[in-house]
Amino acid sequence: MLEQLDGNSENELTPFLKHKGRSPEEQLQKNQAAIELIRVWLEEEVTE
Repeated sequence: MLEQLDGNSENELTPFLKHKGRSPEEQLQKNQAAIELIRVWLEEEVTE
């Protein structure tokens, strides 16, 4: 099944995958908010 999805740019799941980019560059652009959130988490100082 995964082989079928890899070659197709459009399939029946595409409308449900609003955060999936069509190219690596588009994927990076769509992930900027998550990347920034992770960056903040990594810089956070852990206190108990």
